[in-house]
Amino acid sequence: MSKAFRIWLFVAFGTVAADQLTKVVALHFEPYRLPIIPNFFSLTLTTNSGSIWGLGADYTQVLAWLGIIFVLLLCVFFRSFIQKHPMTSGFLTGGMVGNTIDRFARGYVTDFLDFYIQSWHWPCFNVADIAITGTCLWLMFGDGAKKSG
Repeated sequence: MSKAFRIWLFVAFGTVAADQLTKVVALHFEPYRLPIIPNFFSLTLTTNSGSIWGLGADYTQVLAWLGIIFVLLLCVFFRSFIQKHPMTSGFLTGGMVGNTIDRFARGYVTDFLDFYIQSWHWPCFNVADIAITGTCLWLMFGDGAKKSG
């Protein structure tokens, strides 16, 4: 097993573990909204049976299976990406697996990170969402966007 593959596995499993642990804690919030920074950040328990911003809420099982398919495609067809970028691909894999576990186990994704300014709220999200979004941003604007020459 290559060093890159071990890093990928470690990051992916660590991301899944952090995601699932924080979701278990969030599911036990009493009350369901805990302000941390007034008028900016709260821990707020919400659920989402869809994908980003609740889109596709009627397709939870389809989204769950798509999560598995995307992870398998990453593992099979993007091995060179995993070898070159094991941490980034580990975060992406872990994020996809974390939300897929929720969809299969609960029928929805648990979200709890709530950023807002006064009454304007960004949609709640979770650790898996951070991992997926961070990977996408890195691919678009970071080293992942640079063309190899």
